[in-house]
Amino acid sequence: SLKSDFEQLELKGYDFSNLFLEGEIVNGKGDIDFNFKDENLNVKTNTKVDLDSLNSKIGLNLNLIGADLYALDVTREDIKVALKMNADFTGSPEDFALKAKLSEGIAIYENEQYQMGDVDLTTRIGKTETDVTIKSNFLNGLLKSNTAPDKLITALQRQFKNYFETTQGSDTIPDPIKLEVDMALTPVPILTNVFLRGVERLDSVNLKADFDAVTKNLNAKLYMPSLTYNGSSVDSLNVSVNGNATDLSFSAGLSDLVSDPFHIKKTYFEGNLKNKELLLDFVSYDNEEKLVHIASEMALENDTVKLHINPSELVLNKKEWSIPQDNRIFIGEKLLNFENVILSREAQELRLSNTLAGIEKEHIGVTFDNFKVQTFLSLFNPDEALASGLVEGKFVIENPFEAAGIVANFTINTLEVMQNPLGTLSLDAASKGQGNYDFNLALKDGGVDVDLKGDYAAAENGAKLNLDLDMNKLELKVL
Repeated sequence: SLKSDFEQLELKGYDFSNLFLEGEIVNGKGDIDFNFKDENLNVKTNTKVDLDSLNSKIGLNLNLIGADLYALDVTREDIKVALKMNADFTGSPEDFALKAKLSEGIAIYENEQYQMGDVDLTTRIGKTETDVTIKSNFLNGLLKSNTAPDKLITALQRQFKNYFETTQGSDTIPDPIKLEVDMALTPVPILTNVFLRGVERLDSVNLKADFDAVTKNLNAKLYMPSLTYNGSSVDSLNVSVNGNATDLSFSAGLSDLVSDPFHIKKTYFEGNLKNKELLLDFVSYDNEEKLVHIASEMALENDTVKLHINPSELVLNKKEWSIPQDNRIFIGEKLLNFENVILSREAQELRLSNTLAGIEKEHIGVTFDNFKVQTFLSLFNPDEALASGLVEGKFVIENPFEAAGIVANFTINTLEVMQNPLGTLSLDAASKGQGNYDFNLALKDGGVDVDLKGDYAAAENGAKLNLDLDMNKLELKVL
């Protein structure tokens, strides 16, 4: 038997000493009552248990008579809720059935009452079954498979891995694993007016997917027509994946994204995999004109991703740029190497390298020559420059995957941020040996005059900083 009598019980600063817990379990069978009541929370629960190593039965009856979510420090808004829940669990952690029902849900906000409607959840998990179904007035859907979750995940991982690798023993007949997903989210007042108040507009969101391990057909599609949240908006967001035994294609795109000061217009990212090579294409438009276009090819070799940027039609900030044909990028665990990655246009140049002169330690470096900041930033707002200026010099990260340190000598001349002249930004950083570095950052000759000087010791769990900040001048027009 069990019976509680708390003189003091505090959780996250809240007094729960009124908690009443009483129960009796004999030979794995019994009842447990869990009740609490004060001025902010009134809840009663009864749990019936019949415990068994192979087939346990647990029944939960919960009555949340009332809860002040603001007083309980759950929400920042004054929201009060109530609901009932009944749930039944049968089985073991590896093989079980669960049925749950939420009913009589209600929320009160700004003296307005919002009904939730019933929510029914049915789940069946076993060695030959994964079945989850939810029904409500805001979320409806299902996820069904004829195998356990871990085997389903393994089958999906194998599918994607086989696209890039030459499979040994490919004549082996795979398990006949199938998957079906169909979900739909529909906005209702209790969501948009109470719990997600920042949502000004939300159309129905739909997700559908299916997979067959034998035929190796894979299809998935996500579509959200529009969303406006706290003044930010996304229009026509869509993602799709289609694959078979040898080929894979995917696309992701949106018509418009606004989050002041950012404004990304029609943008698409597509990929097509053939002959173990993934052809990638990224394009963003300013109305009908190409703002950015980068095509590339990607392959996987011994857990290392090999990426090649296609020189053809390389566009940055509406201008054609050049890159050597034999450029390569290698990405892996504790690996990021560059070969001949040099972006150039007329007098501008940006180079990524692991072999910069004068740097003996393993490093990732970037050098700038008369490089315009807006070249990349125009993607995020083609109508108004987020920042502008000319970059000269180098920026290097030594020991990038261990105790990283910075070696730098670069400036950004005539720096402007949101059309506010800030002057010249300079960074001088040098290694003093034994993992110690000098650091000197300055912003001069504009609306701000600031110095950040000192040194630091590099460490894998975070650098130990010794820096002094001097704010010499800050003009109000910059703010």
